[in-house]
Amino acid sequence: MFIEIVARLLKYSGLLAIATFASSVIVSATFNPWFSVFDNAFSDLGGSTANMPFIFNYGLIFFGLFMLLFSFYAITISSNKVETVSGSFMTVASFYFMLIGVFPYDFNPHWIHIFVALSSFLIAYLSVIVWGVGSLLAGKKRLGLIILLISIISPFAIGFLSLYSAALVESYGILVLAVWIILLTFF
Repeated sequence: MFIEIVARLLKYSGLLAIATFASSVIVSATFNPWFSVFDNAFSDLGGSTANMPFIFNYGLIFFGLFMLLFSFYAITISSNKVETVSGSFMTVASFYFMLIGVFPYDFNPHWIHIFVALSSFLIAYLSVIVWGVGSLLAGKKRLGLIILLISIISPFAIGFLSLYSAALVESYGILVLAVWIILLTFF
């Protein structure tokens, strides 16, 4: 009974992660009317010039925590070693997402924020690709193909969106994670 409750909580922690990220951005943007997804990066909401930056920063820390729990769920449901590696990559990415909240964009030295922000998305992206490969190897062709399709499209979408703003690129990265989470949670 207890194990089933824990498994269910882990299963839905990915959805909580996405809800936490979205709500922290929306609430932070409400307190910072200057923010625009077309001109800024989400990290601007957590810097010292933002009103109530702790909302975004704590939101990222909780997002990373919920992603960490979801990565444990992914490892638990993995069908093979490749999917287990994917869940392990997501575990590492989760810690980097938390570190974005600890080291806001104007933290000195600045390279620390850039390092943890880029690492979080790159490792999470790698995790999604590896899960797609693992799903194909496990015989889950439709799931594997869907995940690999969004992975193949990602560099082109990111290249296009980077012409406009970092927040749009970050939004696409979160969207890819959300699709992965939804697929693992419900399918």
